[in-house]
Amino acid sequence: MPWNWEMAGWPHFVYAAGRLASHEKQFLLQMGSFCAHLKEIPEAEYKRFAVEILSIEGMESARIEGESLDRESLQCSIKRHFGLSGQPDKRPREAGMADLLFDVFKTYRQPLS
Repeated sequence: MPWNWEMAGWPHFVYAAGRLASHEKQFLLQMGSFCAHLKEIPEAEYKRFAVEILSIEGMESARIEGESLDRESLQCSIKRHFGLSGQPDKRPREAGMADLLFDVFKTYRQPLS
């Protein structure tokens, strides 16, 4: 599979918005229900959920780049950011990924710089 920048039309990709509209609507409806549920769960459970989602994202992002991370170490590093664990980071790649993920989690509403 070619890299994005190796594809014809890079960087001017196009898509058919009409073909995505029904999928987008379904996603937004389900996301609304999901967000409402998240507002009702206790803070500790919310943090555990965020750790799980961020660790999945980190593992998959690393896999896309051909890297493999230690899931337990990554989760430990993410937990530290949420105040759920006081264990020091032992693996620099996992600690770095955790730093990145937590930064995005906390600052996603801010404009990119």
